[in-house]
Amino acid sequence: MISLTSNAKERVSKMKLGEIAGEVIFAGIEGPHLTERERDVLREIAPGGFVLFRKNIVTVQGARSLCDDLTSLIESAKGVRPFIAVDQEGGAVARLPLDTTQFPSAMALGASGRPMNAFKIATLIATELRTLGVNMDLAPVVDVNNNPDNPVIGTRSFWEDQNAVAQFGARFIEGLRQGRVLSVAKHFPGHGDTNVDSHDALPVIPHDMRRLESVELLPFKKAIGSGVDCIMISHVAVTCVDRRPTPSSLSKNVVSGLLRRKLSFSGLIMTDSLTMRAVSDKFEAGEASVQALEAGNDMVLASGGVRVAEEMHSAIAAKARSDKDFAKKLRRRVVRIIATKDAKLRNFRKPAPSIVGCSSHVMEIVKVVEKSVALVYDDGILPVSRRLRVASFSAVRGDEFNNIVDEELRKAFPPEQLVSHDRVVEGGQLALGKARTADVCLLFSQDLNRNPGMVDAIDRIMGLNRRTVVVAINNPYDVNEIRRPAAYIVTYSPDRFSIRVAIRSILGKLRLAGTVLPSLKRSVEAAQATGAK
Repeated sequence: MISLTSNAKERVSKMKLGEIAGEVIFAGIEGPHLTERERDVLREIAPGGFVLFRKNIVTVQGARSLCDDLTSLIESAKGVRPFIAVDQEGGAVARLPLDTTQFPSAMALGASGRPMNAFKIATLIATELRTLGVNMDLAPVVDVNNNPDNPVIGTRSFWEDQNAVAQFGARFIEGLRQGRVLSVAKHFPGHGDTNVDSHDALPVIPHDMRRLESVELLPFKKAIGSGVDCIMISHVAVTCVDRRPTPSSLSKNVVSGLLRRKLSFSGLIMTDSLTMRAVSDKFEAGEASVQALEAGNDMVLASGGVRVAEEMHSAIAAKARSDKDFAKKLRRRVVRIIATKDAKLRNFRKPAPSIVGCSSHVMEIVKVVEKSVALVYDDGILPVSRRLRVASFSAVRGDEFNNIVDEELRKAFPPEQLVSHDRVVEGGQLALGKARTADVCLLFSQDLNRNPGMVDAIDRIMGLNRRTVVVAINNPYDVNEIRRPAAYIVTYSPDRFSIRVAIRSILGKLRLAGTVLPSLKRSVEAAQATGAK
């Protein structure tokens, strides 16, 4: 718990309303370098924090320079170091470039069965983020992924059981603290049991308070007990808290009532991006930011660039000038922010760039991944003998990951055995003859629930060769979308190390040790019993 020191209170008492309004804003920028227009706006509003994305982090050295530039700009404007945050969760949600360290997803950590692995990986993530100049990780996700149809959480969650999520989330928080980077548990009060993405519309959680406390809130309670620095509020509506469907980020009942009072959380509270459609379909960014602050959030986040940050600043400052009670509450929020920065950022140091992707980090990651990739079932096709001819097909999104699959296959298989490796392109021609003539087909899939156009192509390949091994990269439920393969492997994470482990297991060089999700096991068994595809 951060002490709200008299020093922080004194400093805030001397700040102008414009400076106060800027301190509660997390702003985004458009590219890897600041434009002159961005510099002018940022000097004027002096945001308290920044959120960076892949578009901002192209190279390690470039990211270091950008973070230095942002820090210098804000410190010179008002003498306060900014938070610099990224979503470095691991797996599919990672902001470091693919040519740097690839960390496994939260669910891959859960599948390893050891909460200590969450601590180890989070410590490595924190060290590498600090190397760039990033001081806050928008992680861990402590949503419980108990809805297989969830379009946005999935493997970002540690597991489908709230107790496991609580344990792994707590150790992840401890790992970030060990690496001296601030932690942000998200997405309060829980985005796991939804089938709507709040980027697109307003999800609704219909459960009563008893269920909410025993499932969704349990990992957040554990996170608070573990000393999480900040909690991010989602845009889901909770019917047992607000009768009218209201994004939690704008709900006083959720932020001030449920989180601040009922759960006794004394750390920082921030919104998810107010440019997401669950909010932006009904509210302009300025109006939403004022409502979010009135609800009890300490900081408001917008990923739409400095134009949105400027709009938010104008609305917050205007409200503070016209409403003394709002201005008083705003100053209290900034005291909490400044006190946190004093405690957490005072001795911030950047390690040398050479630590990013270093061999010791890679070795630790490989140890974890070897315990996380899981064999769901095998009808007797594994391991694939070196005498058999193999045709491989990749239904993986994006050139980067397709190239990784291709590279790892060619490292593992001798040229005379791997007769072909083809990419499955939606609407493109398929090399079906290769599937027909091969002894075994390997098929790499990724998030088929988001790529229904791929399902028909995959089924056509499998219809020609029943001796097919499917490796699901990321979404473990891909098997529910396609014909039943002869063997099914899940990586829980779209990264090079997980792909490598899966391929090695196919050749019998490694025995898979990852845990299979109970719901996945049940669905596979049910499909087998009914003879479903």
